[in-house]
Amino acid sequence: MKPSLRLIISSVGLVAALSSGSAWAASQDAAAQELADQAIFTDYLQLDFKSAEKKLKKAIQLCDTGCSPNVKAQVYRDLAVIYITGLKRSDDGRELLVQALEIDSSLALDADLTTPELVRVFNAAKQEVAEKASRPKPAPRSASDEGAKSGARSKPGAADEEEPAPAASLDSPTTSGSVDCPPDFPGCEPVSAAPAKDEAEEEEADEPEAELGVVNWLSAALQQDFLMFSGETGVCAPGKPEELSCFRADDVFRPATADNTAGNGGTVAGGFRVATTRLLIGYDRVLLPNISAGVRLGYAIGGGPAEPNGAAFVPVHAELRGTYWFAPVQLGELRPYGTVGAGLAQIDSSVTTEIVDRCPSNMETPPCTVGQIATSRVTVWKKTGTTFASLGGGALYPLTEKSGINAELKAVVLFPSSGFSVSFQAGYTHGF
Repeated sequence: MKPSLRLIISSVGLVAALSSGSAWAASQDAAAQELADQAIFTDYLQLDFKSAEKKLKKAIQLCDTGCSPNVKAQVYRDLAVIYITGLKRSDDGRELLVQALEIDSSLALDADLTTPELVRVFNAAKQEVAEKASRPKPAPRSASDEGAKSGARSKPGAADEEEPAPAASLDSPTTSGSVDCPPDFPGCEPVSAAPAKDEAEEEEADEPEAELGVVNWLSAALQQDFLMFSGETGVCAPGKPEELSCFRADDVFRPATADNTAGNGGTVAGGFRVATTRLLIGYDRVLLPNISAGVRLGYAIGGGPAEPNGAAFVPVHAELRGTYWFAPVQLGELRPYGTVGAGLAQIDSSVTTEIVDRCPSNMETPPCTVGQIATSRVTVWKKTGTTFASLGGGALYPLTEKSGINAELKAVVLFPSSGFSVSFQAGYTHGF
């Protein structure tokens, strides 16, 4: 074959090989990018962090066989986002960011996914990469050193050259050396002489602590109660509801007897009235990633006076509660929740009404003539409790990863003296 013809054939073959390699890399890029988009824009936004992790690990496996450096670095970065902001595995995320920056030093964070914690870890990874780059590299060995070393190893009858060790692959991991990679990473195994743990067992062992984050939370809150009144007539007359009591000025009890009522025994319109106010402190413990349980203790003010020989208002508030969180802690985003509770509490409220009295023979205040009919105003107290059950919901606004303010609205049912209340609460929480 002539030299010119051989050159033409070689050139055509090289161009074909390069074109095939470029097409293969482009297809790998597209497949990996599609998996990454599904993980971030579907699974991550739906808080399904485990599904997002699986898709991104698969994308990294694809990139190990031929993605462009830019796409490969982005996939590593996206998995780091899942670890840091979703699964609370900041150390694993930092190692992934280090690898991503070593692949593509111009890599930046996605502004739509940025959190203060992610920025902190990303900056730490950049500093680590810079420090690695600034370290002096070991001096190359000279030919004489290699020759001397080779001579020291040679033995009579041995071959002049040693057979090179086979290259490691994903299918046949090496048994010596070290690999710098995060745990459970596909195709990247830490070197150990001990048998490797099952991947599912490792994830199960690490998952609870990694996902729970801050598990202890203290809180302080102010709660305002609004008690429901039913529309009633004769509220100070014989046959009045048991939960209602009538008092004149200075909390003087006005009994509901026939000899002091001449006609109108008082009317109350239905609706909610401002009731007791509570100062509460609480403690909650995170049991599962979305579930916590806790207690509330407090003191209520605004209770009504007691009837003669009747029970006094109970100001103590003691509550057990459980909470379900619909989202993880994300700075700048509300964290909604639902809650159920039960415990000890009494809710009192009052309203004024006008009544018509007949002056009894022993009545001294107000002064009147026996049998005289007079109109006066009294305060009608509704007293409920002293046990309750509640159902409600609210939202926490994180100020930091370990603190926030919250607002809560709940419905409260009281018994054995029946009543229904709506309570609004606002407070501050701090985790440790």
